[in-house]
Amino acid sequence: MPFTPEEVWSVLADVVAYPGWWPSKLEVKVLIEQAGLLGSEFEVRPWMGRMFRCRFEELDEPYGMRIRFFGGSLEGPGGFLLSPTGDGTQIRYEIDVFARGLDVALLNRILPLEKMHSLQMRSLLRSLAKRLRDVRKEAQNALAETARIASEAAAYVAAQEAERLATEASAARLATEALAKKRADREAAEKVAAEKAAAAKAAAKKRAAEEKAHALAADRAARQVAEQEAARAILAAEQARLAAEVEARRAAEAREAERRADESRARQLADDAQVASAARLAEERLALARAAASKALIRPTQITPAQPVPAQVALTPLEGAPSVTIDASSAPSPRGRLFKAVENWLFEAPGTPVSSVSPPRPPAEPKSNFDIARDYLRALSSTAPPDEIGRFFAADAVEEAYPNRFVQIMEGRNFPGRFVHQSYELRGATGGGTQVAMEVLWKGTVGTTGDGFVAGQELEAHLAFMLKFADGKIARLRTYACFEPWSNAVEREACLRRRTEETEAHDAVRQDGPPVPSRAPVSSASNFDNARSLLEALSGRADAETIGAFYAEDVIQQEFPHPLLPDGAARDRDGLIEVRQRGLAMFTSERYELRGATGGGSQVAMEVHWTAVVRKAGGGFREGQTVEARLAFFLKYQDGLIVRQRIYDCLGL
Repeated sequence: MPFTPEEVWSVLADVVAYPGWWPSKLEVKVLIEQAGLLGSEFEVRPWMGRMFRCRFEELDEPYGMRIRFFGGSLEGPGGFLLSPTGDGTQIRYEIDVFARGLDVALLNRILPLEKMHSLQMRSLLRSLAKRLRDVRKEAQNALAETARIASEAAAYVAAQEAERLATEASAARLATEALAKKRADREAAEKVAAEKAAAAKAAAKKRAAEEKAHALAADRAARQVAEQEAARAILAAEQARLAAEVEARRAAEAREAERRADESRARQLADDAQVASAARLAEERLALARAAASKALIRPTQITPAQPVPAQVALTPLEGAPSVTIDASSAPSPRGRLFKAVENWLFEAPGTPVSSVSPPRPPAEPKSNFDIARDYLRALSSTAPPDEIGRFFAADAVEEAYPNRFVQIMEGRNFPGRFVHQSYELRGATGGGTQVAMEVLWKGTVGTTGDGFVAGQELEAHLAFMLKFADGKIARLRTYACFEPWSNAVEREACLRRRTEETEAHDAVRQDGPPVPSRAPVSSASNFDNARSLLEALSGRADAETIGAFYAEDVIQQEFPHPLLPDGAARDRDGLIEVRQRGLAMFTSERYELRGATGGGSQVAMEVHWTAVVRKAGGGFREGQTVEARLAFFLKYQDGLIVRQRIYDCLGL
């Protein structure tokens, strides 16, 4: 079709409009509409056919969407695949389903169901082409209407501009007349001011003479006062000298008393040391006695020189003592083996089995996606060459890395040749099916200066890896990197100390506050549904208390460093509510668009595209500015509430 993939995607993603353009013989009804399309469901009732339902399960905008057929005559996966060509887009509809029902089985013996379904879907593709032409025509009409309105607006603006110029000309004439009148008034005022200045000068000269006379009198009085003050100061100094002598005598007496007390304490310490030495001597004698008693508990088995020394010798203890087996293959003599047995009995835990036979290894099993992901991290942490790293990826693998501290688009994979040392430490992982989400602590030392890096620079980052696997290979890798603000060990220590002080201060304030009442879970829905509900509430401008209801009272949120928050942040539930209140005041609108999700058990990992419009200028933002970021959320649930939340924020200013 002669349309771009984006145009085709916009029509296929608008599930609410399906009833308006699908063929009449394929009656369609929308059952569930979800923000971001994932989880949306619709029902199809073909003419002279059985009903089936479809659910959107996976999106790769704008190149493909995966649909699940369920709840009717068809069961299995399917979807649309969009491929750009030289003059448009190739659209493919593929399914791999089971057709269920006795009537379907009988009909299949008469008519080929695959061809019938293919003919029906070809009519759908023809309707799609017509819909695309209508949409493009509507857009062209809208552009023409916009151009017409713009032309009329320009004519109106020109008329207003002409009227404004005429008004300005009239205002300029009036201003000229007013300026002439003001000049005349100013000249008259200057004449009056000159007369007043002359009179003021004469009065000032007279006042200066009077003030000089008053100053001479005041100077004489001040000298008299100064002489009196000097006499009082001399008297005070003499009194202070006498007081200092008295205080010095008192200090000498105090030092003598302290010296006598120190001598008394020294004698007492010497006596205590003698007592302690006697106690240690008694303890050593008691330990020797216990060791001798322990040796007496063991009787070695009889070994004659004529007998070959067995590989193992069993020492038979007395009743109540633990049994000991000694490997004698390398022992020089029975006496040496005896001492070794005593040493094992004294220093090893009772009942510890001694065996030199290794357990059999289980048979090798195919590696899971989680194991492959861990092997990939170990390879990145090693000095493996690029070819060794590349074996983890499929031939058509796609890698995406979002903006970070150093570059707007991060380099791929392992920063080849940039660092002399790297380590990737796995901090957590979750996933299901073909997807794995990992949290990683990365450390690296820069080897060469350039491109914003300095040789010897010590870097640390918190990474979120979102991996998709196909046939044991990584087919897609998305990286969210949050670099710490330090560049050397001194900066690192200062930053961590500052964070510790802030956390302790926050904890102290929280402990002084009243106890927080417990809350009930948000709902009995799944963790994935609760996570989607949270994003919908955030996008819908829900207030701070509504957002707080998604979190447990003891929740801890960790937001890793990004350009607007270089030191990162750790917040409790009150902190989350406060941040939400600031966000509502700062932005006129926000949108949290879900781009992908995975998880298992109590954990959910989400990829989100966030956009917002700034309400007023401040903090480096302009009024009306649109900001956006790619976020990775890692949520841990307990009883339907979030107890842990970690955010990797890649902000594009």
